[in-house]
Amino acid sequence: MQFLTGTFHIVAAVIVTGGVAKALDPDAFASLLRSLHLPHGRSWARAAALAEIAIGIGAIVVGGRLAALVVGALYLVFASVVVLARRAGAASCGCFGAAAAPPSIVHVVVNLVSGSLALLAALGDLPGLGTAL
Repeated sequence: MQFLTGTFHIVAAVIVTGGVAKALDPDAFASLLRSLHLPHGRSWARAAALAEIAIGIGAIVVGGRLAALVVGALYLVFASVVVLARRAGAASCGCFGAAAAPPSIVHVVVNLVSGSLALLAALGDLPGLGTAL
């Protein structure tokens, strides 16, 4: 279970990293939201980014089954968004702000693997980072 604990904290940290990048430069993500016919604009993109940051930090600090389930579900949402972005012909996935790349099958696979690892971590007693260290 220690492997899953460490892996879980890494995939949660990636969520925080992506959220920070989107919050600092929301234009690529706002463009993706527009191409998917979802509410868009810099404020919508930043709100989503702040939610990602809060979820990721909460998961890292608190841990627990609920945190793992939320992180796992968020990665499944990410995978779904990338699939939709590919179908819509979006120029960027918006994952990491301006540094984002065109949505690809690799994005989908990475999101599905990350989500699966988080969901597997939910099967055990997942400590917060302080306890884990």
